[in-house]
Amino acid sequence: MAVSFNADNNLYSFLNRIGQIGQSGSYTPQMKLPAVKPQGVLQAFAGLPAGLGANSGVTAGTGSIPGNLGRLMSAIRSQESGGRYGATNPSGASGAYQILRSNFEGQGGWDREALGHDVTYSQFMNSPQIQDQIAKYKLGQYLNSRGMAGAAATWYGGDYGYHHMYDKKPQNGYPSIYAYVMSVLNRA
Repeated sequence: MAVSFNADNNLYSFLNRIGQIGQSGSYTPQMKLPAVKPQGVLQAFAGLPAGLGANSGVTAGTGSIPGNLGRLMSAIRSQESGGRYGATNPSGASGAYQILRSNFEGQGGWDREALGHDVTYSQFMNSPQIQDQIAKYKLGQYLNSRGMAGAAATWYGGDYGYHHMYDKKPQNGYPSIYAYVMSVLNRA
């Protein structure tokens, strides 16, 4: 059964059609989508660039971040640390977004990409603004190239997480990639 999607169709109709395919049984487990949400809720997950299709922003250390990027940042921050900028994890993940130290410590890395210079671990941990700027930069890249669910999966597990976002197997004592993505989407 082929599904066509024209620019004239709206997202809600398209998802309803996908749901009908799922009910008819002509799908693989990887294709199964979560239940269709009301159209107003779907705007946050439409994969649009930041600022499109959303009515409110999120106030972060870098100011008001509008649209999907602001929602994604808030959801990841809540999921990872409960919003605590001083949070640490034995795995080496640190800060409100639980960024691995290897992603910003030393020469180069996310800090240099986002800020134009390297920061120390102490600077990172003592500055919500630095944490927000680094997360905004990387999550913005992921959101623009992979959509909301893809950005959440990539944040959790890198490219592996993105390519296995429907995997429901727990990750070494941590939630499955699928459970993590769904939790983030429900917070956004």
